[in-house]
Amino acid sequence: MSKVIDVVNAPWAITQTMLGTITDIYMSHLRGERSDIAALEASYGKTFDNKQENYQVINGVAVLPVHGVMAKRMNMFQAISGGVSHEIVAADFRDAMANSKVKAIVLDVDSPGGTVHGTAELADIIYQARGEKPITAVANGLMASAGYWLGSAADEVVMTSRTTEIGSIGVVTQHVEYSKRDQANGVTRTDIYAGEFKRLVSGAKALSAEGKGYIQAQVDYLYAVFLSTVAKHHGINAEQVHTQMADGRIFIGEQGIEAGLATRIAPLEQVIEDLVTTGSTRVAITPRASAAHSPKETPTMDISKESIETDHPDLAAAFRAEGATAESQRIQAVAAQALPGHEALIESVKYDGKTTGAEAAVLVLAAEKTARQQAVADITADAPVVPVAATGSDEDEPEAPAPMDPAAIGARAKQIVAEQAKLGHTISASQAVKLAQKEAK
Repeated sequence: MSKVIDVVNAPWAITQTMLGTITDIYMSHLRGERSDIAALEASYGKTFDNKQENYQVINGVAVLPVHGVMAKRMNMFQAISGGVSHEIVAADFRDAMANSKVKAIVLDVDSPGGTVHGTAELADIIYQARGEKPITAVANGLMASAGYWLGSAADEVVMTSRTTEIGSIGVVTQHVEYSKRDQANGVTRTDIYAGEFKRLVSGAKALSAEGKGYIQAQVDYLYAVFLSTVAKHHGINAEQVHTQMADGRIFIGEQGIEAGLATRIAPLEQVIEDLVTTGSTRVAITPRASAAHSPKETPTMDISKESIETDHPDLAAAFRAEGATAESQRIQAVAAQALPGHEALIESVKYDGKTTGAEAAVLVLAAEKTARQQAVADITADAPVVPVAATGSDEDEPEAPAPMDPAAIGARAKQIVAEQAKLGHTISASQAVKLAQKEAK
């Protein structure tokens, strides 16, 4: 069930309508209802046979279909809505780039968006390939949210008609609580965890103000990444993206052109023909009109720390909050690895800004192992050699005390060191030997 909850609670760059559909399907899993393909086909009264299409080459132009909900690895949504696997698109894109018969690439996009995870990586692959071959993204019906994140990475974005929808730049997630369902089913959950934030957000309980703030900080951070990436793709100032494009709205037809989301309106066939005519020459991009600069100006992008602090205080605050939360979690994870006798080691790495909790645990265990090995060596070295008393022939001479066994003394001294360590005390090997000898007497 944890994987189902992860899907519902994951950050999405998608339209609200499609997110609602996705949530409904996955919530049926939580209710114990059948939600396999056969059951859904019976419910909807139709057969789902949507499979991700292979790309085709038309007169030297590779057309890669990007149709449906986008995810890193596709599941039932691929069958229901013609979903898109980031991994498959990436493989097809690389293949087309390496194909000597392909002179240009078209991304045929009709998507409401999808998961944030995987979208950024695929967009980077496309953006880094600019200049090798002309790349055009075509909004063929709908290019929303993660679909636009992907499309903006191309050399040019084209809309197929005056009714084409484009935009919806934003990030959304949701917290799904199932405590009432558990209560009705007589289920009681007890979370056992380590780490202050590990169960701050849990579906087994109502969302607290702190939990909501934690989720909001993550969403704000991903939104800032989305916004700055689109600005980089278009080569414009981040403020322009923020004010004109990235308020979550969907733009239709010429509205998308005016907002700077696309350069022109042309049917898919025309775009392919233009690329065939252009050959291997990079497609000229029509400057995006905006109030911030004239078409003749060459817009620049300033995403330095100073510019973000000055021009985007809200985004800067989101970055700082995310960074502060991550550093607090790291420090707490390091502190949790403390063992008696290794306090100085923990203090030395707690505030270095880089050591993780797992790395601190390895360091402490290594130091503890070294300390124990040294303690054993000290005990062996310090153990006194007790001579065996000579026996006299005089029957009246008092009998000498039995000699103390060095091996037994050494073993007992080792136990004393271990016992004191459990109590948080440090004792030297020589002191342990003396105590062992005293006990033996």
